[in-house]
Amino acid sequence: MKKLILMLAVAAATFTSCEKKSNAPEVNPNVGVGETKTLTIVATDALVWHYISLTEGKVVATAGSLSPEETALAAKNNWDIAISSKPGRVRTNGGTSTTVGSKGGVYVHSETIKFNDITSILNNTTFEVDIIRETKAMGAPTTPFMESQSNAKTVIMGAGMPPVFSKAPVYTFCTSNGDRYYKVEFTKYKNADGVSGHVTMQFAEIAK
Repeated sequence: MKKLILMLAVAAATFTSCEKKSNAPEVNPNVGVGETKTLTIVATDALVWHYISLTEGKVVATAGSLSPEETALAAKNNWDIAISSKPGRVRTNGGTSTTVGSKGGVYVHSETIKFNDITSILNNTTFEVDIIRETKAMGAPTTPFMESQSNAKTVIMGAGMPPVFSKAPVYTFCTSNGDRYYKVEFTKYKNADGVSGHVTMQFAEIAK
């Protein structure tokens, strides 16, 4: 039987609260940034989401896919991003991930942009918000669940068997209130013993 997977995607939809437009270059070196912090999340269960407040710098909740807790968190704006494992999916508190109009979003930087290059919100940035996608897989009985799209992941899965995981790009996330911005880089996906799903991220608030 085919399994129906509801996939939350980072869409190319314009999110006006988190949008700035001009012909300015991508990197503005003349604006300062906040303190760089690190956070490690044990996300070894692919069906569990870990909800993170970037402003508080910590995990504020966990919830299984399609659980009552997940539904409740869609109605809150105390989290900014959520991550799961296999292969490290990311959700924002915006678009279809919110039922109360939270204003989170994500901008994916080009591969040439490094974490330390980013000091302010890019003047030509268009943030993307979550949408629902559908995909089908062979195997178990049909069980719908939600996950995020490949544009925002802690790692990128390449071709081949077993798949090769490579470093994800740097992201800028807009917070759930739509008024603060954080650059985020996922630096590790394994612990010291080589076990996947132990995600380490560094992040810092940047200027508007």
